[in-house]
Amino acid sequence: MTRKRLGFFTRLLDDAAPKERYRLATEQIRHAERLGFDSAWIAQHHFHEHEGGLPSPLVFLAHAAAHTERIRLGTAIITLPMEDPLRVAEDAAVLDLLADGRLEVGFGSGGTPTSFFTLWSYQRAAGGGFCRTPASDPERLARRFAGPSG
Repeated sequence: MTRKRLGFFTRLLDDAAPKERYRLATEQIRHAERLGFDSAWIAQHHFHEHEGGLPSPLVFLAHAAAHTERIRLGTAIITLPMEDPLRVAEDAAVLDLLADGRLEVGFGSGGTPTSFFTLWSYQRAAGGGFCRTPASDPERLARRFAGPSG
């Protein structure tokens, strides 16, 4: 018979500055490991603190891996259309090595519509469709992202 496994999921919704939310999430994961949880999962969200402010889940999980020994660490999810797939694959491979094979990676195509429109500029292409190009307005991006210090 297969052993049952128990994991937990967090979106980093604590009412605190980003640095404090990351510290609290790290403590949650360490505590879950001490209690015998098998896995810890985090969500990626750009720009929207009310949904969880974690734009770089693999970076955060590298930090969590350095503070844990056994618990598996997972992304639920990385919104792949908002990322460079090669960069994500390489970062995930390196993290999995550093974490001794404990990384679980979940990918998705969704996300909040405002995140897509913040990161990308949509222009009508020849033939009637739309083409996506990186947003060229740095001020618009700066207004949407408070930065590491909040």
